[in-house]
Amino acid sequence: MKKIFNIIIVTLMLLVLVSCDLDDKNDFTKLDTPVVRLEDDYAVWSAVDNLTEWEICINGSYAKLNSGILKYKLSDNYSFKIKAVGDGVNYLDSDWSNEVIYSEKGPELNEICSKIQNEYINLKNGTTTEHTTWNLSGKIVELEVKFNSKYNNYNVKAIVDLGGLLVGIYNGFIDGNYPVVVNGLNVGTTINFIGTISENYSLTLNGRVAEIEFANPEMSWEGMNSGSNDGEDTSHTVNFFMINDTHGAFVDSGEAVSIGRVDTLISDLENTNGDYIKIHNGDALQGTYVSSLSYGRPIIEALNIMDFDCFVLGNHEFDWGLDKIEAYKDKDTSNGEANFPFLGANIFYKGTNNRPDWIDEYCIVEYGDIEVGIIGVIGASQESSILTSNVADYEFVDPVSIINNLSKELRTNQGCEVVVVATHDYDEGLNYQIASLSNGSHVDAIFCAHTHQYINETVTRSDGATIPVVQNTHKNNSGTDLKLNFDKNNNLVGYKTKTYYPSGYSISSRIADLINSYNDMINDSNYVLGSTPTYISRQNLGAYAVDAMLDYVYENNAFDGEIDCAIINTGGVRATIDEGEITKSDVFEVFPFNNAVVLVNISGKLIKSLYNNNSGYLYIDVEDSIGSYSNLDDDTIYQLAVIDYVFESTYYEEFKN
Repeated sequence: MKKIFNIIIVTLMLLVLVSCDLDDKNDFTKLDTPVVRLEDDYAVWSAVDNLTEWEICINGSYAKLNSGILKYKLSDNYSFKIKAVGDGVNYLDSDWSNEVIYSEKGPELNEICSKIQNEYINLKNGTTTEHTTWNLSGKIVELEVKFNSKYNNYNVKAIVDLGGLLVGIYNGFIDGNYPVVVNGLNVGTTINFIGTISENYSLTLNGRVAEIEFANPEMSWEGMNSGSNDGEDTSHTVNFFMINDTHGAFVDSGEAVSIGRVDTLISDLENTNGDYIKIHNGDALQGTYVSSLSYGRPIIEALNIMDFDCFVLGNHEFDWGLDKIEAYKDKDTSNGEANFPFLGANIFYKGTNNRPDWIDEYCIVEYGDIEVGIIGVIGASQESSILTSNVADYEFVDPVSIINNLSKELRTNQGCEVVVVATHDYDEGLNYQIASLSNGSHVDAIFCAHTHQYINETVTRSDGATIPVVQNTHKNNSGTDLKLNFDKNNNLVGYKTKTYYPSGYSISSRIADLINSYNDMINDSNYVLGSTPTYISRQNLGAYAVDAMLDYVYENNAFDGEIDCAIINTGGVRATIDEGEITKSDVFEVFPFNNAVVLVNISGKLIKSLYNNNSGYLYIDVEDSIGSYSNLDDDTIYQLAVIDYVFESTYYEEFKN
């Protein structure tokens, strides 16, 4: 027997955060900060008492480790730090440890590279006259070589990896033997650096002077393919700008950057480089107080103002039921209308070959005299990332054959010279399958989303060309500028990507006007509910949530007895809370989903099975009289409070018994 209460987790958290005595600092003990050191290729750290688990950060990505682990094997160019996670009741999380950086090339090279980089910075600041002599080798990670017919020589641009330090060499000669070996130089080739940096910040390499800059791998990336070149410059470039996983970031907040800053960034790029094709790659609307309470309308209106060319549907576009998104294509301007197509070529009504008629397979954008086709798909496995009842009428089919057919259609019958794929997914296997398409179905770039990772990779196409694969992080924290370069026969001969960080830009005046129109809702979102003396981790917020579900007595007395046990999934906790005041907006970003609480009578055996099989993805709490979920009696029937996403999900077989 089950009962469902339409009380979202946000409401529960509003109550628990206001009622919790977070201001009583004497109730908490902060865990000791671990100290990390390098031992060979391992990060090794000191033990900390009373922790529940470790949280590690590797190159900006986060993961959890068992509390008993005290070392972690590192790969080349890993930056690593760690903190101890408390129970959120008696012990608070520690501070982050010191950060260590590991290079397979060893500490000596790291020391040399750091010295060179510091010298370069100091030279630019006019604070040193020191000149370090280079004698280093590194691999080319990106390369551009152009023949200059006027002077009968080559202009060279290379980014070289010197043990984790990326150095850009421009108009450079390496080993003094250009252009003799230029045609044999490729990405992956090892080259030597011999020379010094001078006061004009250039690098002298074997008596020749080249421009130098220290590159950030998350900032700039270039690549060249072999293409026709008869000495005449006949190339043309198509500019793309892509964001993904905005999650309702309409105004600035702790983890979100206002979409108005993205608008200014794009305007700056277009003023410098000309027009851009603008792609939103899904999960745009749900995730913040203002956007979620208005079903994403502020973001739709912002994308209209910014002249976005298309929007690929992501899994979180289904969170409110797809009818809420369909309303933006119903030709009724009173409830908001999108001026761009929604793409989802592999979204079908279940058991049919029919898509909803307002979802398109692709769009074609006129870029000067070039026709550009954009195919949009969603990850085939993402039905399981959606509340089952909200996706029950739909299915996401494998997109490869669909992309194959659509790319050929776009190139053969629709006159497209350029075809790209925007997939709300990041799957290396899928990317390789897309790259392997041939016989007129090839694509020129792959835009990814969904995993909130920074991705700047390449895959080799069936014709041997190298094509870029890119993805941003989430909530407008980064945006990708991708330039595809084609020869006179429309063969892809090169590309350049650059990652920008919108937080460094101002909010555009036109988006500021739109934001002002939502001031009442924004002011309500900034209402202060309480405060916390310290940062609250996701782990601790998950613990608070199940406490609230367990202890809260529903005013309508719609059920008999107490709740014995409560469970939510870790994916339902989406942010942290910083020290200081706690607003409605803060809480909503932690718990953004409109989950209902399901009360279900279930045996202790099944509860234990549920948690044991999925403990890495669930938060659980039980009544004090029981003590621990392991103390549940197998044959006793308990009343479990669980959110509907977990209850309905096909992952959790226990609810079918």
